[in-house]
Amino acid sequence: MTFATRITTADNQSVTVVSQNSAITDWAGRYLGLWRTAADVGPGTATGPVIRADVDEEQHGETGARVLAGRPEEVTYATAPMLVSRDRAGLVTATQPEDGLSYAWDPAVGRMRIVGA
Repeated sequence: MTFATRITTADNQSVTVVSQNSAITDWAGRYLGLWRTAADVGPGTATGPVIRADVDEEQHGETGARVLAGRPEEVTYATAPMLVSRDRAGLVTATQPEDGLSYAWDPAVGRMRIVGA
């Protein structure tokens, strides 16, 4: 089953968080809903920017391997080291091996993928 929560700002900007794990979308609604409007929506209704977030150790490993296969830049994000690589098409992939998180951002379609181990 897939779940979705739309977070909307006061000026009507929004992002939809989609996950196979309701704990992730519930957390996004509780946490971000403190400052923004959060509402459960149908996963098929996601328009505009989307964050797809799941727990999947295999996908985390695959994304991390793609980052490490290039020449990643090391940065600090949320007080933890992060390795980031960018390709010519604009796709940004990143991994935080110590935290068990990997990210992929495709600006062309406004989609972010977050995978945790």
